[in-house]
Amino acid sequence: MKYPLNLTLFLLLVIACRPVDTFTLSGHLQGLKAGDTLRFSTYTLPFYDPISADTFVVTDDHTMQISIPTHHTTYGHLQYAPLNGKELNNNSAEIIARPGDNIEIHGRVDYLKCAGLKGGLYDNPAVTRYLNMVREMDSLETFYERKIACFSESGQNDSAISYIEKFQHMKRPKAFKEMRDSLTNLADNEYAAYLYLRLTHRKTPEELQERLNRFSPATRESYLGKTLEAMLPILTNISEGNKPKDFTLTDKNGNSVSLSDYRGKYLLLFYYGVCGGVFQTDPHLTDIYHEYHDKGLEMLGICRDGDIAAAYPQLLESPKVQRLLDHPYPTVYLTDGQNAYIEKELYLYATPTVMLIDPEGTTLIRGSHEEKAIREILSENL
Repeated sequence: MKYPLNLTLFLLLVIACRPVDTFTLSGHLQGLKAGDTLRFSTYTLPFYDPISADTFVVTDDHTMQISIPTHHTTYGHLQYAPLNGKELNNNSAEIIARPGDNIEIHGRVDYLKCAGLKGGLYDNPAVTRYLNMVREMDSLETFYERKIACFSESGQNDSAISYIEKFQHMKRPKAFKEMRDSLTNLADNEYAAYLYLRLTHRKTPEELQERLNRFSPATRESYLGKTLEAMLPILTNISEGNKPKDFTLTDKNGNSVSLSDYRGKYLLLFYYGVCGGVFQTDPHLTDIYHEYHDKGLEMLGICRDGDIAAAYPQLLESPKVQRLLDHPYPTVYLTDGQNAYIEKELYLYATPTVMLIDPEGTTLIRGSHEEKAIREILSENL
């Protein structure tokens, strides 16, 4: 006579066979108090679009243990907010974890950015050595930032300037660069894929393909390996010498603007927002537009910040901001939902970004501060 499998045993087997869909983050953080809040926010790579945010109230002083839902390797930031007091700026720990990982964190809540990590991908000796150097530099960087903020708020401008100068003269040591480059370009693990993914805005599709070829099948099949491979068509679309596919956007006045509208003319795309680099390059690009517009140059602005006047009313008296508002060429707002897709399609990673496209639709230049190269091409052809 056959008996049915014990129900309890059956359920245990089912549970054991199910894929783990969380990772655990636990550890000891000096300064952590019961009632404080920890928030773990996840983001896409390499675009850093927010995915989710989980908030946890601390129950015990100095210790924490939280479980984060995830179905694949996850990139996120752990942030701290005290029950009483002010939340510090730029004070989050970057964490990468896979389903089933048990990540240990140790450090101080006021230097969370510099916390140590163990478990999962962090158990790789090369990764550990690299992150130890990162923490040393982050600690000093954070110290300078805090001093600058403190002296600025108290009106001690000379002291603030002194620390600003120290901050500006910080340099990454040669050993750090060598270690980072070795991990990024030679290591065969998912952390190496993560590091390379963060640098894809500087890579050509040929360089990315060559790096993928040197990963093992296991790394290429990992979540971040697949994410990295998915960047190939994007890099191909925007690379110099290639023709980006047509797109249609809506400008700030509600007019439809397509890449194909500019066939037969040179087109200069300018991705910008309120930042120092944009303030530096913007007047030069406007001069180029005025100089060559009647000869066959068009420009299209893509503003990361949307309507700058509405987003930054406190800056409207700045001549630099006014120049951004007075562009003599069409502008589209990335904040307009129907335009949002272009951020990924053209890999608009940072401001400023410029692309010069020739009358046949081929990208000639892509970069940030490329005014000299743009002038050289236009002076030869227009």
